[in-house]
Amino acid sequence: MIEFDIQPSLDGQLVVFHDEELSRTTNGAGKLSRKTLSDLKRLDAGGWFSGRFAGERIPTLKEALESIPGTVALNIELKSFRETPPYEEKFVEVFEKYRLHHRAYAASSDLNRLRRIAELDAGIRTILLQDALEEDVCLSHALRLGASAVQIQRRSLREDFIRRLHREGLLVFLFYADTRQEFERAVRCGLDGVLTNFPRRFLEGLT
Repeated sequence: MIEFDIQPSLDGQLVVFHDEELSRTTNGAGKLSRKTLSDLKRLDAGGWFSGRFAGERIPTLKEALESIPGTVALNIELKSFRETPPYEEKFVEVFEKYRLHHRAYAASSDLNRLRRIAELDAGIRTILLQDALEEDVCLSHALRLGASAVQIQRRSLREDFIRRLHREGLLVFLFYADTRQEFERAVRCGLDGVLTNFPRRFLEGLT
C-alpha cells in the first residue's frame, strides 16, 4: 500500500503534497492553498531531497493515480488546514472516475470531511486518523462514521486496544514504525498495517 496526502490548490485542483507551507520541500514559499496549479507546477519539488530528483514537479492526484499500478492499494489522506476549503466533491469525483473502491481508502482526522465523503459515496472506505483523540473517543467516532479502519498513534500501540478495535470490525493501522523494535512490536500486537518510511527494512525484518 502507498500512503500519500492531497490538498486543493487555489483554483481547486487536487495535488499530492504533505505540508501546508511550500518552503520545506520545494523552492517556493507561502501556503500551497494560495497558489494556482500553474504556480505550483513551476516549482522544483525534488532538489531539496537529492540532486537526482531536481526538477521533479508537484503531481496532481490524477497524475499520481496514473503512475501507480492498479494492483497497488492506496491510503489517501485528505489534509485539513485552517484555510483548506471543502473539496470532498472533487475528491469523490476523481475517486469514482478511477474506480478506486476496490483498492483505496480515504483517510482524515477531520470528522466532517469523512462524514461528507460517506454522504457522497457510501462505498468509499474511510480511515479515521487518531491524532490527538483519546482512545475511547477515537473508537466512538470511528463507529459513528462507519469507518473501515483506524490509524492509531504509537502511544496507543497496545494489544488490548487493538483487540477492542478488531472486535468492532475495524482494521488497525499504525502511524508509524521505522525501527526493527517498532516493527516487531507492531507485528506482535496484531496490526493490519504499518506506515513506515522504510518499507524494505520492514519487510527484511519479517524474514
